[in-house]
Amino acid sequence: MCDGSGAAACDVPGGGVEAFDRFGEGGVGEATAQGRVHSLALEAKPMQEAQAWIDRYRQFWEGNLDQFEKYLDKLQTKETKHDNDKE
Repeated sequence: MCDGSGAAACDVPGGGVEAFDRFGEGGVGEATAQGRVHSLALEAKPMQEAQAWIDRYRQFWEGNLDQFEKYLDKLQTKETKHDNDKE
């Protein structure tokens, strides 16, 4: 269990410790081991940059999907009107 502090102590299931090394390789933190104690220090800046990128694309896709939804609603309205005119 993590205590929520900057240098949290966590119980990690077997095999999970190796994944900490990936943080260092990705430039988002540094994993160290001293005996059975493994520590992970995360760097906030790379995570903030990633979050900013995600937010930009979220805005882009939400705007485009909103427009697409309006287009589909318009098509559906035309189709319903066309079907009603046939009756």
